[in-house]
Order: sequence, then structure tokens, then C-alpha cells
Amino acid sequence: MEKLKLFFRSPLFFHSMNVGLILFAARIIMYLSHHWEIVFSPGYSPLSFVLIAIAWVLGTRAEKQNHDSYTYGKTFWGLVKMTVVIVFISSLADPILYNLIDPSLAEQTRAISMEKMEIMFTQQIKISDEMKDLQMEEIKKMDLTSLGFYIQTLVVRIIFNALTALVFAIFLRKKVDKNAWLNQ
Repeated sequence: MEKLKLFFRSPLFFHSMNVGLILFAARIIMYLSHHWEIVFSPGYSPLSFVLIAIAWVLGTRAEKQNHDSYTYGKTFWGLVKMTVVIVFISSLADPILYNLIDPSLAEQTRAISMEKMEIMFTQQIKISDEMKDLQMEEIKKMDLTSLGFYIQTLVVRIIFNALTALVFAIFLRKKVDKNAWLNQ
């Protein structure tokens, strides 16, 4: 419990909360400005990941100042904690929009997803018509307003970003100076 309290007071939490709120606000703004399709554009995911990476860098940079060594494991778990906070806060926009603000947005999202999938099947990936129909049926069946879909999306986003954090932790760790004992 003490470690959790320390995390909530750390720069890691501060930066992850800020980016989570920015991504939350971005989804709300896209809806309010009637540009919901931007959320599904090819540039939105990389841009949101850049914001997450900036939070990782700023958070670990500030956190490393408080430690003599910031090992790979410590760095990785710090990034995972940050990811959980960012994804949880930013993902709250979906159930709020789908369930509270505009229930018709779920149908609009389904239509946009089907349109993007159709474009992908015709221009990029060549698959059989049966597979295409099967994929379209799966999109039609998705219940974007359910708690199960929200949790599934949350877990997938956390796992994807945590896998990326594995690589980032290599570059963000603070190596121990093996000759530090000579300076003492």
C-alpha cells in the first residue's frame, strides 16, 4: 500500500495523469467538433503513442533524479504503471460518450469501422469474400456500449503499450556506475 501511495506522489503519476487527461479530452473534442472519424484515422494512434512516449520520458527523467540507480526492471514497471493510468483515464471517454452522451455514436463508430475495414480489404489486403463477410459480421456484432467490450479494449491497449515499454525501458534506465565506489 505504501508503494502505491509513493506512486501517486511521483512524477510518473503526474505525467501519466496529464497525458491521460489530454487523450481523454481529445476524444471528447473530436466528438463535439463532429470529427469522430479522426479517432480512426491512421495518424491518431501514432500521435497518441507519441504523447505516451513523451510522458514516459519526462516521468522517468524526473524519477531518475531521486535514485542512484534506476534499473531496467524498475524502469519497466514504472512505465507499465504509467501506461495503466494513461490508458484507464483516456479510455473512460468511450463509455461516457457511448452510454451517457450519445448512444447513437456506437452505431456511427461501427459504420466507420466497417468503412475502414472495407478500404483495407480492397486496397491493402487481398482476402476471400467469405473472410471479408465474416469480418464485417464481427464488426456488426460488436457491442461497444458493454462493460465487457470496454474491459477488453482496456486490456488490449495496456498490453500493447506495455510491450512497447519493454523496449523503451532499455533506453530510459539509469545505469549504475560500476566505479562509483572509487569516488567515495
